[in-house]
Amino acid sequence: MKIILLALVFALLEATYGLSKHIELSFEDKLIKKLVARYKRRGRWGRPLEHYNDTITINYNMQLIQIMDLDERNQVLTLNVWDRYEEEEEGGDDDDDDDGDDDDGDDDGDDDEDDDDDAFIKRKALIN
Repeated sequence: MKIILLALVFALLEATYGLSKHIELSFEDKLIKKLVARYKRRGRWGRPLEHYNDTITINYNMQLIQIMDLDERNQVLTLNVWDRYEEEEEGGDDDDDDDGDDDDGDDDGDDDEDDDDDAFIKRKALIN
């Protein structure tokens, strides 16, 4: 009787713990999971903008570098890609140099009124 009970307990433990595999996430997956969870907690008002309903233009580009592996049986394609994004938003990192001199970066001596391109910041990231 004890052997049957011991076998039953062992089978129950094997069914609950043995069949569930421990999946270890990569560092990239852990980071993405953390960032998405943080964004979900903060909601749409947690966006880094002056007004929560302002729009951000993001240009995204993905470039295929190499086909690493093709598993036809499981229909899994492993790729090596480069991701590139450009984010344009109003404002910028203005230097708080309000000393009155004209420093628009173009050494021609005039105060250019058409230097409004500085109102947008372009951020680029290259991820491999």
